[in-house]
Amino acid sequence: MRTPCGFQIAYWRRPEFYLDPVVRQASSTFAQLPAFVVEPAIAWLRDDLASGIWHRWHADLLSQQNMDYGYRLLIAGT
Repeated sequence: MRTPCGFQIAYWRRPEFYLDPVVRQASSTFAQLPAFVVEPAIAWLRDDLASGIWHRWHADLLSQQNMDYGYRLLIAGT
């Protein structure tokens, strides 16, 4: 199975994807941060997902169907 890659915010309802180093490398946010910043945060996320606390704390996010993070695609005419 291929690992999905996309913008960092593509996984706002699926935080388990951030545990995959391939997904993080495809995100400029993660790829540009030093490992000493990312690795403890990922360990914390892994623990929170395993315990269910992430889903309890962010239940409001999971009930949303979409989220506007401000990305816009502009197409210029000729």
